[in-house]
Amino acid sequence: MTQTAKDADRPGTTCDLPRRPSQRGFTMFEIIVVTSLIALALASIGPLFTSNTNLVEDSRALQRAEAAHRRNMAAVARVLRGVDIQTLSGFDSLGTTTQPQFSRVTGADLDDLTYAGHEQLRWIEAPIAVDGVKNPGAVYLEQAGQRTLVADRVPAGGFRVRQEGQSLVIELRTYWTTSAGRSVSTASESVISVRN
Repeated sequence: MTQTAKDADRPGTTCDLPRRPSQRGFTMFEIIVVTSLIALALASIGPLFTSNTNLVEDSRALQRAEAAHRRNMAAVARVLRGVDIQTLSGFDSLGTTTQPQFSRVTGADLDDLTYAGHEQLRWIEAPIAVDGVKNPGAVYLEQAGQRTLVADRVPAGGFRVRQEGQSLVIELRTYWTTSAGRSVSTASESVISVRN
């Protein structure tokens, strides 16, 4: 029994009719066009992914810079908070300095105040280069020939103290770098009252 095309429409029957060439699959041209479109779509997404990765990395670096900045500002304020205003020196005619010199009050006896000795805060350039930062450095406390780190990751020009009456205004900038060598920084001012 032979089947005809009419019989093939009935359920349960099969027909081995020859297919037309257009029904056998995709042509090479169609495959190339689709592959090209997919490659173009992926190529346009690549820069977005890279850009997004850089934003995430910069955001993390900024968070770290802000955390380091808070620690740095608190440390500098802690040093300057106990200063006797009568011992302050190193300020220019505008009342600004990058190397304040002072003596901190450590106590009092029956006759007078007692001091820790002559001290100085100053920025010192880092001994090694840091990618993305032109002049990296840190703020140190110097006393009796000893140097103590107070604020790390401070770029050149990132530390200044201004005297306003009985107060000192600390201006501080802190940087952080990414693994790609980009740097971010944060800056702020803090006002502290000193002893008179």
